[in-house]
Amino acid sequence: RSNIPPHEMEYVQTIQVAARNLLGIINNILDFSKVDAGKFELCNVHYRLDEMLRGVENIIASRVYTKNIKFEIDIKPGIPIYLNGDKTKIHQVLINILGNATKFTEHGKIQLYTGWEQLSGGKVKLIFQVTDTGIGIREEDLPKLFNQFSQVDTKRNCNIKGTGLGLALSRGIARYMGGDITVTSEYGSGSTFTVTIEQEIVKYPDNKQQALDGY
Repeated sequence: RSNIPPHEMEYVQTIQVAARNLLGIINNILDFSKVDAGKFELCNVHYRLDEMLRGVENIIASRVYTKNIKFEIDIKPGIPIYLNGDKTKIHQVLINILGNATKFTEHGKIQLYTGWEQLSGGKVKLIFQVTDTGIGIREEDLPKLFNQFSQVDTKRNCNIKGTGLGLALSRGIARYMGGDITVTSEYGSGSTFTVTIEQEIVKYPDNKQQALDGY
């Protein structure tokens, strides 16, 4: 907040980024402890799906900016815009999955596809598919992928930092929301993570639900 020299401002910004990263790790550990203990709570609110996705896009776009990869978002037409659920946790799950894709992809592209299925009782199943052209995962490593505090293919990925907690936490959150996370992968070619989450559809004063036909 004071007038400090540019080189010192860089130091302060580095400290700030490191602190935010550390806080993110701590929050992930705390959230996983709650999931593991069956005491995880959702904070459901009304929200706009397109606005939540733009927030995700802004974060991931900044991460891939320095890499030789493209980031694309594709949305199935007709998806309900106004939903009720814990948008913060959905955001957290998508950032975890997309963040991993960014870490393990050096060329090509990362795509976030958002699909949906109408459910009974005024609900919708959101289907998020994150596809990358990264290094892929060995078939024998797939069963270990969602283990807590673990990272597969450590010899190959020893230079990539991470707690090994993001995927386990993300699957726990998705299951709390009536969904799950699955993965398919071809070693050396890329992976696709599919996240399913159930949300309530919100109807506004005219008793109609606006659909998202473009992005």
